[in-house]
Amino acid sequence: LALAMVATASRAGSWTAIIGLPDCGAMAAAELGVALERTVFIGRPDEGDATVVLSAVADGFDLLVVATQTVARLSAGAARGLQTRLRGRGVLSTVGRAPALAVDHRLRVVESHWDGVGDGHGHLRRRRVVVDAESRRRGAPSRHQLWLPGASGVPEEIAVTPRRELRLVTGA
Repeated sequence: LALAMVATASRAGSWTAIIGLPDCGAMAAAELGVALERTVFIGRPDEGDATVVLSAVADGFDLLVVATQTVARLSAGAARGLQTRLRGRGVLSTVGRAPALAVDHRLRVVESHWDGVGDGHGHLRRRRVVVDAESRRRGAPSRHQLWLPGASGVPEEIAVTPRRELRLVTGA
C-alpha cells in the first residue's frame, strides 16, 4: 500500500527513499509505478545509525517510506526533529504503527483478497484491499476499497454500491 501511494508522486518527479524494508523489491516497486531512477532503497540501518540515516534522507528526498522498526529506534527528540524537517516539504509514510510519531494521516489495510486465481489455475492479477484512512484534520475515519494495481497499473478506488435497506410494510 505504501508503494502504491507514493507511485504517482514518484512518476511526477518526486524523489523517494525506502528505509528499513530490505524485503521490498525494486521489481515490485516498479510494477506499482514507482520511478526507480528517483528511488533509493536503504536496508535496515544499524541500531545507532537510524537517526543519522533518517536525518540525511529527510533533507534530500520528498517521500520517505520507513519501517516501523526503524522509527522505533529514534529517541523522542529525534522523532520530533524528523517531523520538523519534513513539515511543509516532505511526506513520511510508516509501514506499521509508529507510536513515536504524530502523523497527520494513517492508512491501514483491514482486508485483502487476491483476484485472478481459480481452483488450481490462473494467475494473480490484482489485489482488492479495504483501507481504513484516518486524518487528524478530517475527524471521522473513512473506509475505501482499492484495486492494487488497477487496470491502469496504479491504485484504483472501487466504487461501492450503497446497500438498499429492506423495510417491513405492514397491512398491505
